[in-house]
Amino acid sequence: MDNGKKENGKTRLVIIVIGAVVGLLLLFLGNGDTFEREESLAASNSSVYDEALYEEELVNKIEGVCKKVRGAGEVKVAVTLDGSYRAVYAQNLAAGENSRREYFLVGSGSSEKALLLGYSPPEILGVAIVCEGGENKGVRAEIISLVSALLDLPTNKIYVAGGK
Repeated sequence: MDNGKKENGKTRLVIIVIGAVVGLLLLFLGNGDTFEREESLAASNSSVYDEALYEEELVNKIEGVCKKVRGAGEVKVAVTLDGSYRAVYAQNLAAGENSRREYFLVGSGSSEKALLLGYSPPEILGVAIVCEGGENKGVRAEIISLVSALLDLPTNKIYVAGGK
């Protein structure tokens, strides 16, 4: 019995905290029109949410660190991304795994919309690296470990090959 009351109390606390946060957001940001303007501004600002630009930044970052590895030499990188930026909306954390998703809504009537928190970048599916020292086991292992740590990517999604 006591354990059930604790879980029920935790669920209520989570709902109260989330409700307070949403209430404060509504208080500070005004009505739903504010969210509509922010969402349309974010969507129109294509340089911020441009997958090609994101990919280019990743390639430059990876090439930059790999060139510093002793024995790597000239480095070329290719990155494969899954899709595009995804909208992230505020959700009710108290909803269980087996229940359907519940989103926090702002506005009223026909202007009611889910609360947009921001955008998450596309998932990195894999990284291919060709470098002069890539045929050397030590250089290859060093680069794979480095890129794995840099991108928080599993090593099986990173391939290093030797090149000219």
